[in-house]
Amino acid sequence: KGSTDGGAIGQLWIEDFDNKTRKKVHRQARLLIVDGHNSHYTKEFLDYTREHNIHVLCYPAHATHIYQGLDVVVFSPLKNYWTEVRNTLKSSTCQKITKKNFITIYEIAPLKALTPETICSAFRATGVWTLDQNIISKSAATSTAEPCLCHHISYVSVSKQGQRYSM
Repeated sequence: KGSTDGGAIGQLWIEDFDNKTRKKVHRQARLLIVDGHNSHYTKEFLDYTREHNIHVLCYPAHATHIYQGLDVVVFSPLKNYWTEVRNTLKSSTCQKITKKNFITIYEIAPLKALTPETICSAFRATGVWTLDQNIISKSAATSTAEPCLCHHISYVSVSKQGQRYSM
């Protein structure tokens, strides 16, 4: 059904993010960029982010195809590698892809697609890092349907070589 159990998954994700990033930043603020799904905005989730110095920035609703690195950069090579793996299997064996063997066969594609180079390219292509507010055209940015609740939750500023950017 796609349910996230009233925010339980979002809570697990934020705690995992905190555990995996806390030691790397030595008490500095961290930025977590999320999509507009309401599981990210439970009271518990937001209380946790405030208590642990995590700023949440939300992509505008219905705009991940413009802003999110996964959609803009990563999914295309992933789809291509999956097609390659599937076609190789089809042409070299008589094995069919079933629910039982899908994960074992599929796992090859993300290993090829999710390289550090691809991931860094996703952040560059969407202007997240290094910060470039001109990557997304103003017309594309204003074509999103509705604002995200998260825009009102946290003020985030990013410094880059002496310059200060507000988001």
